[in-house]
Amino acid sequence: MGNDGVLFKRFLLHDPFNPVSVFDLFRLSLWKLALFYLALGSIVFALLLTPRGRKNFFLLLLGAIPLLAFAAKYDGGAVERYLPIYPLIFLSLAWLLSAERIPRLLKVAPLAFIAAAIITNLSAMATSVLNREQNEMAARIEGLLPQLKSESRVITTHLQDNLVNFQASFPFHPDNRHGAYRIYSILVPNSSQVVSWRESFATEALDIWGKGGDLWVSKRVLKAKPQPEWNWTEGDDRRISWNDLNAFFSGLEMGQEIGGEDGFALLLRSANNQQVLSHFGQQQIIGVASGMSETKGESK
Repeated sequence: MGNDGVLFKRFLLHDPFNPVSVFDLFRLSLWKLALFYLALGSIVFALLLTPRGRKNFFLLLLGAIPLLAFAAKYDGGAVERYLPIYPLIFLSLAWLLSAERIPRLLKVAPLAFIAAAIITNLSAMATSVLNREQNEMAARIEGLLPQLKSESRVITTHLQDNLVNFQASFPFHPDNRHGAYRIYSILVPNSSQVVSWRESFATEALDIWGKGGDLWVSKRVLKAKPQPEWNWTEGDDRRISWNDLNAFFSGLEMGQEIGGEDGFALLLRSANNQQVLSHFGQQQIIGVASGMSETKGESK
């Protein structure tokens, strides 16, 4: 499925920056879901046709019910959650493909799904494709690396920024192998951090400046509209909008720029910036102190 979840979010939330139509959804993603459920339905229906198949079906059911119940309650989006059910699915699939008394029509959908899965995964995981992705991500950061101090931070918009994925997916790339740069993501959508993201950033920025480091901010925050490949979905967390992000950083003074249109700008340690960040930093301190007072009051 890749990043198809972003398409679904943009469609359901009517993303004004990167709208997705029903046609786009079917063309890019829904056909894969339809083929998957058609294949799964064919397997289940075939299992119910014979006594031996029904034994396999109840075994599949026995493994699926507790697994899906647990996934619905705890982190259902984690792909590793479903690994225990794979052997049962493969067993049922093998039985279907080898059974002689099952109509051949029921075998078409599972075989079509297997073929589609092979093609889509090969197209996504081919060495040439991964190398191209790796080179594109590396090109974004390489020009910046010589400018970084030990305490400097590279500031990205949110955790779904592809630069964060670059560190996770390509840890052996020379730019990632020695920890040459550290990332700070401004936003962690759908978490408590979103409520005070300005205060958190201000506190982090002042702390880095105090240690002699610099802040290199992604120039994406200075754009009025997020591009589709930036993995931003407007409305994913209704407490924050791209306009808020853009308005905050457009009011700060930037200096040297590196990396072209999708590069980074140095956040200047100017009087104006220090005043703005100090204001939000104080708000963070007041909020923490207030929370501690409330906690003490409750404990008494």
